Amino acid sequence: MGSEMCIRDRLSEGFYSHVALTSPNGAEIFLKRLRESRIDIRKLSGVKIAVIGKGTGAKLEKAGLYADIMPEKFNSVALGNMLSDTLTCEDRLLIVRSSEGSAELVKPLAEKGLNFDDVHIYEPVYSTGEKIDDDYAVFASAGGVRSFFRGGGSLSENTKCISIGEVTAAELKKYGINGPLLPTESTAEGIIQKILSDK
Repeated sequence: MGSEMCIRDRLSEGFYSHVALTSPNGAEIFLKRLRESRIDIRKLSGVKIAVIGKGTGAKLEKAGLYADIMPEKFNSVALGNMLSDTLTCEDRLLIVRSSEGSAELVKPLAEKGLNFDDVHIYEPVYSTGEKIDDDYAVFASAGGVRSFFRGGGSLSENTKCISIGEVTAAELKKYGINGPLLPTESTAEGIIQKILSDK
């Protein structure tokens, strides 16, 4: 964790009223860090948990933690707006996410002057220079789109793009990919169903 000692102490002392997680990877690493730091999960008993979507929530449920806050649309904009509408000036929020997390998540929180720590718990690693020649290419984040194309990645003319949501689709458009397929629900299952219905 960034500012590891400080964050660990704050979690142990019950400093935070809310914790927000924005990906299954982030949730998994967060739980791992709790175990490594020997922080008893019961320390989170009074903490409200916010997740970006069902996949992130499912990772936490395996450890016995259940989300209190989840937006209808599974993206950073919706989560940020929901948190800014929910939190008060007395609340303290810990955001745990990737180093490539969207600025849109914290924008409404900062505008309202809410108290939060934005901690980058991991850095995604992407392959570079890859050419995808499969039927479908799935992009699960705007950061993944940027890293793929900036790293020299390319798509064949016959490859269809599937975007996890509208934010990722907007990033694809910047690289000339217009009209990617969008699942009805921004989850892995939603993507599978979209591929099956497109056959």
